[in-house]
Amino acid sequence: MAFPLAEEQDKFLKEASQSVKKNAYFMRKAMDEDNLREALRYSAAMLGELRTSFLSPQKYYELYMQVFDELGNLEAYFADEQSKGRTLAELYELVQHAGNVLPRLYLMVAVGCLYIKSGNAKSNEILKDLVEMTKGVQHPTRGLFLRSYLCQRSRYLFCIGSTNLNITALGAVASGGYSGRLRPLIHCLWSGLPT
Repeated sequence: MAFPLAEEQDKFLKEASQSVKKNAYFMRKAMDEDNLREALRYSAAMLGELRTSFLSPQKYYELYMQVFDELGNLEAYFADEQSKGRTLAELYELVQHAGNVLPRLYLMVAVGCLYIKSGNAKSNEILKDLVEMTKGVQHPTRGLFLRSYLCQRSRYLFCIGSTNLNITALGAVASGGYSGRLRPLIHCLWSGLPT
């Protein structure tokens, strides 16, 4: 895949970074004003900057990290919305109305992982749904970073007691050593990774 010259990429990255900062500012302002619709609108606009094909993976990573940092604020806001009486099921349905596919998938991962963590959802079904949808992103760089985000957000699902799973524990899961929800979750995530 041929990318534009480095100078053109730097210019595009600078413009995209400014757009991310502007939309993140308005997203945080809407969250402070408790305006969910506007927060979602600006977060989708911010995430829309990740739809680019003009950046090399290294430059795309820089843009992704800016967006990733802002998504932490949005996830905290989604968690706060639950304490205000809005269910995560409602939020999960609401984020599915984002106009473009890539922002919609990032928002669905953010809410979906919170929904699974809450214990009020059928975790296997939601995670399988998210993994299947991330496979639909055909651009290699965008797909890679979206799957990475899904893995980063869902890593807390692999906690046993107070310790995280390690390679030995993953081997025990694969051989049937752990039961319950871990085996299907690991299978679901592994099935979403390219071979």
